[in-house]
Amino acid sequence: MSGINNWELTSLFVIIIACVCGIQYLHIQRNVLKPLANLEERYRQIFNNSLNGIAYHEVMIDDESGDIDYRFVEVNPAFEELTSLKASEVTGKKNREVLPHAERVIFEDVYRQVAESGEAERCATYSSTLDRYYLITAFSPLPDFYAAIFTDITERKKYEQSLKDQSSWL
Repeated sequence: MSGINNWELTSLFVIIIACVCGIQYLHIQRNVLKPLANLEERYRQIFNNSLNGIAYHEVMIDDESGDIDYRFVEVNPAFEELTSLKASEVTGKKNREVLPHAERVIFEDVYRQVAESGEAERCATYSSTLDRYYLITAFSPLPDFYAAIFTDITERKKYEQSLKDQSSWL
């Protein structure tokens, strides 16, 4: 290598490595990142356009008392409509801050079980705070997090009650 000194050789290797890295980056960009972005966009559209309310929460357990609370990470527009709780008012806040008088027993037991076991749960419940009946499906996509899908079943419950009232008349 009579015409090339060490500095030129080192520079040549750096350029080659940079080209290889650039090619790998383009490959990753085209074959991994772009499909992931497309997938994220599809799921974002499902989340935002679902007729069911969806709320994503972080579970928070007090180390001393063992009491459970959860922080609202994200809610969809249907959740806002079904609960009258606005994303701008709940995101980042704990449930006890948002709904200080809400029923605790059913929700806390279900959500704790889902977050700890990772297994999905479904329950129907009445919220006196919101004066609504909900069918809730909860699942945990990650440890210490859960998603709750809300379906308002208030009209169905009222209809069922009216049928019971009519049958008791007969």
